[in-house]
Amino acid sequence: MFKDTLPIKMQEDELKSFLVHEFPQVSDEVELVELTGSHLTMRLLVSDKHIRPGGTLSGPAMFMLADVCFYIALLSVSGPKALTVTTSAHISF
Repeated sequence: MFKDTLPIKMQEDELKSFLVHEFPQVSDEVELVELTGSHLTMRLLVSDKHIRPGGTLSGPAMFMLADVCFYIALLSVSGPKALTVTTSAHISF
C-alpha cells in the first residue's frame, strides 16, 4: 500500500544543527521553513552576492537552494548521513 508520507528520522532542529556542522558554507544562506513527511519548504536568504545585473537572482543561487532542499529532504527520512550527496542534477533556465 502506498503511503503519501514518509517517517521522519530527523526533526527540523536536528536538520538545522546538522547543516551548520556539516555544511557551514551554506547554512547561513538557507532557512528551513516547514518539514512534514511529504513536504519540505526552504527559503534562500537572499543577499547582494546572489543578485545579478538587472536585479535578478543568479542561476547558481537557485541551483544551490534546489540542491540543499533535496539534501535536507533526503536526510529527514534517511537520518544523519553526511555523505548522502547529489550524484547528478540538471536545471534549465
